[in-house]
Amino acid sequence: MAKINELVEQVVRKETRAFQEQVEVTRAKTKQALTDKQQDLQTELVSEKAKVDAQIGERYQISHQSQKIAHRDQLLREKQALLNQVFSLAEDKLNHLAPEPFQAFVLDILKQFTGQGDLTLKLGEFSQELISQAWIDSVEVEGINAQLSNETIANHGGFILEKTGIQYNFLNESLIKDAKTQLTVEISKLFNQ
Repeated sequence: MAKINELVEQVVRKETRAFQEQVEVTRAKTKQALTDKQQDLQTELVSEKAKVDAQIGERYQISHQSQKIAHRDQLLREKQALLNQVFSLAEDKLNHLAPEPFQAFVLDILKQFTGQGDLTLKLGEFSQELISQAWIDSVEVEGINAQLSNETIANHGGFILEKTGIQYNFLNESLIKDAKTQLTVEISKLFNQ
């Protein structure tokens, strides 16, 4: 009977060892699977973090650019308002010009029409006290016969010169408008210095 017990013990030991080996193999496989899964999750976490960082960076860039554009637009609006104020002030100054500079301006224009014959000057309301027909008669420009119109142009300074149906506009508003494009570019360059 002792041999049977010995045989049973050998079989039990053999099966126990086989079972323990199988447990160790399963434990090793499970440990390796967990390690692989941790590495996969770590890689996925790094990838997701990089995506989030990229999205945050992109949103920051968009926000930063939007702020720069808004700031630039605000500066442009302020510059434009300042330019409009300057041109409005310039027109107001022209509308309230003293007689001497206005007369010098009219004389320079009349000299450009030397030899052109009959001319009519229609003054703006703000300039009607600055020259008279007597002043025009006293100015000697060869080859012209200038007459001051009895009509005035309401709410304007300067004058319109008419020659046989053709009108030359020297109203202050028109002079400012003509100069505005060129001066705006030059003044804008000064802003950027």
